[in-house]
Amino acid sequence: MSERDKSAPPVRIAMLGAGTVGSSVAKLLARHQHDLAHRVGAGFELVAVGVKDINKPRVGIAQSLLTQDLESVALSGADILIEVMGGIEPARSLILSAMEAGASVVTANKALMAEDGAALYAAAERFDVDLYFEAAVAGAIPLIRALLDPNKYFRLGHGPLGPGDVQQLPHHPKPRSRLDPRQRRAHKTSFLQQLPPAQRRR
Repeated sequence: MSERDKSAPPVRIAMLGAGTVGSSVAKLLARHQHDLAHRVGAGFELVAVGVKDINKPRVGIAQSLLTQDLESVALSGADILIEVMGGIEPARSLILSAMEAGASVVTANKALMAEDGAALYAAAERFDVDLYFEAAVAGAIPLIRALLDPNKYFRLGHGPLGPGDVQQLPHHPKPRSRLDPRQRRAHKTSFLQQLPPAQRRR
């Protein structure tokens, strides 16, 4: 990072949820802060973390950052809100509050995106912020950017499933005997999963 970049104000990050995923995100932000700062041109500062139980130990997260007042996290004035709490509500309302307050949002909540992704996108446009949900797709495999620019990232073809492939079946999957070879291999290696309830067709 250049001397000019060092003087830039840090990017303020707030986070909703500090379970397995949230704690890992906090650790990665701390571990790679210098590399991230070099890429972005500014440092990162974790300013607030909303949790359900403030007394539960959170490895890698300062106790002073924890709060059970989730609305205050959404309205903390952060530049970016990371939502890893899951579920539909209160996640949806908190994301909308954060957007209205000027925060861009990163979410790993595939159930919420399946349920109300269009409305969240519309809200992001209305409040002139960004909404990123790649972490909610295919176990956080970086697919979205590849789909937006497929010629840059991959070439489509046919072949066996690799460890990065995840296939999802509807609520009533076909009997295993009727799966095609790729699906049978996915079933055997646990890369075949049913859709969560919020994503099933009604």
